[in-house]
Amino acid sequence: MAFRPTQSRTFFRTLKNLIREEHPFARNTSTLLPHSHDNSLLVRRTLRTGMTFVPFLATVLGWPFVAAWGLKKTGI
Repeated sequence: MAFRPTQSRTFFRTLKNLIREEHPFARNTSTLLPHSHDNSLLVRRTLRTGMTFVPFLATVLGWPFVAAWGLKKTGI
């Protein structure tokens, strides 16, 4: 006995195939060119981030040492 789909099953299968979105990784990657590696951009971003975070972290983590040093000099 062979399986024979009903009209509703056929309709829903057709509807499913019409609204299905292709997966983005289904493309043939051998035809795509890789992105160029821009070292100067990465170095600039790293330096800019470092120039922002190093003083901030020095302030946040260093204030207790500065306060202790100042209080020790005043005798408190």
